[in-house]
Amino acid sequence: MRVTDFESTTQMIIPNIIQLEMALTSDRIILPMMETSGSIWVLENVDR
Repeated sequence: MRVTDFESTTQMIIPNIIQLEMALTSDRIILPMMETSGSIWVLENVDR
């Protein structure tokens, strides 16, 4: 049974399965999530 849907590629469950801990309640599953982002910086005309 699917419990969630990750529509964004930046959100994911922590990839190191050894560190994965979850908590259960009567109506929820709590998982550690990580969000990745990045930027690319370009310097142009630095020799002027």
